[in-house]
Amino acid sequence: MDYTDVLRNIRQKLGNKSLGALTEEEKVWFKRKAQEFIDLSLSERTKIRGLGASYASALLAAHLPDLAPILDRYVLIGTGIVSVTHRQIKEIETYYGKLIDEMQHRLLASEGTKSLRDIDKELFIHGSNIIKSAGLSTTETQS
Repeated sequence: MDYTDVLRNIRQKLGNKSLGALTEEEKVWFKRKAQEFIDLSLSERTKIRGLGASYASALLAAHLPDLAPILDRYVLIGTGIVSVTHRQIKEIETYYGKLIDEMQHRLLASEGTKSLRDIDKELFIHGSNIIKSAGLSTTETQS
């Protein structure tokens, strides 16, 4: 499978559903497919130079804006999935399933008042503020 195949497969199964509207079964399936997409960026056969796990998730989010969160160190810190004591987030791709779970939880808690992109942005800013208040520069926290 390549990037296009995984995207096509997700669209065929889930259509235009949002992350907040997925059933548990659909979410489990989506997490598996989203991880498959992210893992393509790590495979010798399918990796694209400069396109790591975070960028792959951004590409997925661009194609599926209401379904796929962006895997980012600031967002992971903002959610509390990882703590600010992690100066580097090694193997960031391993946190994508947890991030999908957390984002769905936050979407449901917002009762439709926020989009996935709204929550992504809020958590990015919150994570950035946590890092700044801890006195860490952005270069010290890069994954």
